[in-house]
Amino acid sequence: ELGLYLEGKYEFEEVSELIKKQTRNLAKRQLTWFRNKMATTKVNVDYTNPSHTTNEIIKLISDFLNK
Repeated sequence: ELGLYLEGKYEFEEVSELIKKQTRNLAKRQLTWFRNKMATTKVNVDYTNPSHTTNEIIKLISDFLNK
């Protein structure tokens, strides 16, 4: 996408939006791939209490390693 800007085919704003769109699409494809290939566990992040989130992640990892 950046090449299109450097070649003068698109304005900076257009390329910027195109990059954002393509990045979102890639992220969606990656999530789909992970869902289909791996067992995953979602962790809800508590931004008001980061230590709670950290402890939850540590417990999940510990449980996984002790299986």
